Amino acid sequence: MTNRTVCSVVTLRFALPETQAAALVQRLCDSGQGNLAWLGTDNAQHV
Repeated sequence: MTNRTVCSVVTLRFALPETQAAALVQRLCDSGQGNLAWLGTDNAQHV
């Protein structure tokens, strides 16, 4: 069994070329195993 550390919230903000965004989002979603939540650009209070 793999040990996991559970965090309530981690916010990460970064930028990359739009042409690379779809592939990165897919890889993160696959790796996150359903544990990622994507904030919209109108959620500035979380930044």
